[in-house]
Amino acid sequence: MKKFILLVLTLILIVLVLDYKPNIRLYHQVDDLKNEISELQSKNKNLKNILWRNNLLEDTSSTNDEPPNDAIKTLKIIDSGYSISSDKLHVTYGIHLANPNKEYFLEYCNIMVVCRNKENKIITIEEPFSFMYALPNENFYYGDSFEVTEEIESVEFISTDSNVSRTFPSDKLNPISDIVISDVSKQVNGNDAHFTGKLYNKGTQDIESFNLIVIYKNKDKIVGGCKEWIHFLHDGSTSSFSISDYNIFCDYDSYDIYVVK
Repeated sequence: MKKFILLVLTLILIVLVLDYKPNIRLYHQVDDLKNEISELQSKNKNLKNILWRNNLLEDTSSTNDEPPNDAIKTLKIIDSGYSISSDKLHVTYGIHLANPNKEYFLEYCNIMVVCRNKENKIITIEEPFSFMYALPNENFYYGDSFEVTEEIESVEFISTDSNVSRTFPSDKLNPISDIVISDVSKQVNGNDAHFTGKLYNKGTQDIESFNLIVIYKNKDKIVGGCKEWIHFLHDGSTSSFSISDYNIFCDYDSYDIYVVK
């Protein structure tokens, strides 16, 4: 009887072991998979960013508040230039900017214009604009002039940090690429210049609150700029514009006019 009981127990044990082996293999497979994922993550530090960009993370709410590591938070200064008046109390400048990110919007973009005296001491810092957004890979210009209370010797441009976003509300997008500039002419009276032309909105949306930027160049180098604010342009409509720049002190041989939101 004891032998029979022992035999039954042995058979039961064998069945349990045979049934358990597949589970053991499964656990090993899971562990191996976890190790492969961990190894992949360690080799590719940007894996989270790739998942984030392609909406493959289970929870994107936390990552939307934090820009991915490969996102650039500042506008790129492609080109810039300025001129200082003879009394060294006035500056005119122009700047060519770009969003260097291929996939991300930059929100609340800004540039600091830093003026220094001959001792290299900072006299003033101007923050002339704040763009609500810059589209991925977008290029644009800005130009203006201002007055200071102390003689300046040099000017530099610094791009400040912006918010990084994967998307931007479509109702806030200003379709300025639909604006066509034509029939531009210039009248000069001494050091004053008056630019006129036409704006055509070829799109299907009204466009409001944008700037026309004049960029002055000398031998293809930026030497200054000015701006004019435009309030509104109906879809499908044409409107005349005029830009006046008084007491121009930069030496320029060409100019271009750009639309900036």
